[in-house]
Amino acid sequence: MNNIVEFNICAAKILNYLYLKFPLEATVEITDFPDYEQDEKSELFYATVEYMNNEGFIKYSFSQYGGYSNVVLTAQGLFVLNSRDEPATEAVTLGVKLGESLKENNEESINQVMHELLKRFISLKS
Repeated sequence: MNNIVEFNICAAKILNYLYLKFPLEATVEITDFPDYEQDEKSELFYATVEYMNNEGFIKYSFSQYGGYSNVVLTAQGLFVLNSRDEPATEAVTLGVKLGESLKENNEESINQVMHELLKRFISLKS
């Protein structure tokens, strides 16, 4: 599996976790995501959180050993996760689709939803 696919899966898990907790701030620890506790995957976990924070999808107060405190979706992150496919007659948000893809462990679907999320997020920033 390449880094982009791994990033998409890791980001999907973190975003789904925060989406389900919104608007509450959460502590995001690597132990909450056991697939990333191994040394070779832990670097991906931390890099994914930092990337999403730096790009404005999420924000956190501070990092600590093993995780991050007071993590929450930004307004833009929530807006994109709450968006629907066009036309907006579809009742299922991208956030719900992301959760369903994760439950089904459907790698192709996860990648498709993440692609759409990132595309919409970039268009918000332009």
